[in-house]
Amino acid sequence: MKISLDFDSKRGFFPDLQKSYQPQTDLEEAKGHEILNLHNSLQAIHAKVDETNALLTKERETAHIRCFAHLQQIQTAREKGALQEAKDKLQAQVEDLTLDLQLQKRLKTELEEANGQEILELQNSLQAMQAKVNVTNALLTMDRESSQEKIDKLSETVEELKTLLESERNLKEEKLSESKQQKLEETEKRANQLQESMNRLEEKLINIELENKVLRQQALLMASQLKSILDLHSTSMQLKVADMEERPQKSLYEKQQEYQDLLIRCITQHLGFSKGRPVAACIIYKCLRQWQSFEVEKTSFFDRIIHTIGQSIEIQGNNNHVLAYWLSNVSTLLLLFMLEQAEANCPAFLFKQKLTVYVEKIYGMIRDNLKKQISSLLKLCIQAPRDFEPEFLNETNDSQDILIDHWQGIQNNLDSFLNILKSYYVPSFLVRKIFTQNFSYINARLFNSVLLRRECTTFSNGEYVKAGLSKLYHWCYKETEEYVGSAWDELKHIRQAVGFLVIHQKPKKTLDEISHVMCPILNRQQLYRISTRYSDDKYVTPSLSPDVIQNMRMLMDSDNSESSSFLLDDDSSIPFSVDDLSKSMDEMNIEDVEPPPLISDNSGFSFLKGRHES
Repeated sequence: MKISLDFDSKRGFFPDLQKSYQPQTDLEEAKGHEILNLHNSLQAIHAKVDETNALLTKERETAHIRCFAHLQQIQTAREKGALQEAKDKLQAQVEDLTLDLQLQKRLKTELEEANGQEILELQNSLQAMQAKVNVTNALLTMDRESSQEKIDKLSETVEELKTLLESERNLKEEKLSESKQQKLEETEKRANQLQESMNRLEEKLINIELENKVLRQQALLMASQLKSILDLHSTSMQLKVADMEERPQKSLYEKQQEYQDLLIRCITQHLGFSKGRPVAACIIYKCLRQWQSFEVEKTSFFDRIIHTIGQSIEIQGNNNHVLAYWLSNVSTLLLLFMLEQAEANCPAFLFKQKLTVYVEKIYGMIRDNLKKQISSLLKLCIQAPRDFEPEFLNETNDSQDILIDHWQGIQNNLDSFLNILKSYYVPSFLVRKIFTQNFSYINARLFNSVLLRRECTTFSNGEYVKAGLSKLYHWCYKETEEYVGSAWDELKHIRQAVGFLVIHQKPKKTLDEISHVMCPILNRQQLYRISTRYSDDKYVTPSLSPDVIQNMRMLMDSDNSESSSFLLDDDSSIPFSVDDLSKSMDEMNIEDVEPPPLISDNSGFSFLKGRHES
């Protein structure tokens, strides 16, 4: 009977073949309907996922070509069992399309979950910021009320002094008795005491003046009125005031502003390191403690420091040298701050929180920059070149060296990043976390590619990936656990998958050996997929025995607790807390850290040279 090779999209694959084999079983008809439903589902996905359109179109065209080839084989070799072989290959194609559909649905779900999580985080941040604003407003109200009470009391005292001086002025023409002379002396003494009290009050209000200029002006006005009243009483006091006017001096507030401006200018420069200690962090901490900034209730200097750090990393976010420099400084400053025993008020507490945020942010930027560097190379390390010969790896062979150059490129990037982090004295705890997360990323990328691409589950490809992984192993061994930590353990999935691909005599392996000895980290979904997709392109040996695969399938169907997903996720979270970081770092002695030239000769920073900080 002649079989038509025309494809009818409305009636499904092989319409004439369906006519020729009406007596097929219900199972075969169900599979035909399943293929038609799958085709319709893929058409619906085309309208939602533009990026998938080209891939699915190519797969359909490939399927058509393969189908025509299979029909030709069926027509020429029906009595040799070719029909069953074509059916199996067609089923594999349907399985691939089903998996692609599952992957697209999963990506869409993950995107929606990520968006929802981002919105929730933004809402929480907004609520936290609103709470901080409320606390700040309450503190400002308390400061105003307290200052107003002090000023009211001072005004009452000044009014009393005015009345007293006015009465003394009326008695000026009269002859002063000894008792009245004594009374006048007491008044002068009281005025001097009042002047001293006023000076002390001005010093206490300096911190409030930083945030509230109105109160500062009122205090200065009261001081000016008091001086005018005292001038009317004492000629000597008038001369003293005149002398002060002739030699004006800057207020303490203005001097402090100058010192803060100079320090900000200083830390914008690359200050380097002193015996492994970041100079910028040490100088900032010593200045904050000297100026008692941790104790004040109002100050904007913390925000200026944070702004300087943020501006530097935003402008040069792709420069790993700049990021490593600030990661070292910010993490050290955070550690020093946590060792501070003085009680921290609201500005200091917010400063600690912002330092924590910047440690996490800079860490994430460095980690992601390394991911970008190795990501393009991983694409070339997934599938072995056609002329790859693993037996020549231990021999001097330039052509084989070129074939594994992509793996060497990954090692070179790891070396480059590690040297940068070491040169800027980034805490080894953070260095270990960076490489551990990047090795986890390598594991997920390679493992998912092996499970998704049939051409990657071959014996030769297993040998190629194994040769590349050996380079990563030697790199971890060379750099020691101090800097790479448990990075090699993060490659367990791809290591065990490759071990399965290259193991010999697979049909003799039992399910217990495979699942508990060779590949204990892999779940049943992953084991089943790699076992059924494996092909030996070198020795043409079979995969696991049919009984083992059947038992594996039965366990998968009976175990509902296991997830149906076989792909690995890339974890981009921050894998440590502030407490973890502080516990990993030793206490630091910063007494002998010398100030940079910009401030070393300034008398306002003389405390930086002393042995003890005040």
